[in-house]
Amino acid sequence: TGGASGSAPTGASDPAADPFAPVVPDARGAARVLLDRMTKVRRVTDSELDEIAQRLARLGDDGLEVARYALAQSEAPMITCGARALLEGGTGADADLVVRRLRGSIPRGAAPVVLDELLELDPTRGTNELLVDLLAHDSGQVRRSARAALSAGLTRSSSKP
Repeated sequence: TGGASGSAPTGASDPAADPFAPVVPDARGAARVLLDRMTKVRRVTDSELDEIAQRLARLGDDGLEVARYALAQSEAPMITCGARALLEGGTGADADLVVRRLRGSIPRGAAPVVLDELLELDPTRGTNELLVDLLAHDSGQVRRSARAALSAGLTRSSSKP
C-alpha cells in the first residue's frame, strides 16, 4: 500500500482526510531526497532516521507532508521517522495523528519508539490517561510499552521529595 510512484494523487498534507490512506506526496527537492533516503532504512534504531526526521520537521509543509505519508506506511522505520518529524515540527493535528496511529494498528518495532517519542516531545498528549488506555490495545507490544512507561513514570514520581 503506497509505493513511491510520482503519478499518484496528492493530498497527504490534509490531516483531516483519512490520515492512514497512504497517498504518495508530491515531494520535490529536499523532501523527495529525504523520502528516498527514508525508504532505504531498515531498522528503527538507525541514527539516520533521527537526521531525516529533524530535516523533515525543518522543511515546513513539504517535509510534514512526507512525514504524514511515512506515518501511514506499514514499515516500522518509516512510521517512527514520520512520527518524530510530526512531533518535532508539526501542528497539534499532526500530533493527534501520531496518537491515532498508536491507538490503532502499528508494527511491533515501531510501537515503543513512537510511544517514547510522544512521551518526550508532547507530554500534553502522552499522558497517563493515554498510557492506561493503551494497556487495552490489541498489540502485546503496545501494552508492554505502555506498562513500562507507566512504571517508569510511577518510579520517577515516587522518588520526588
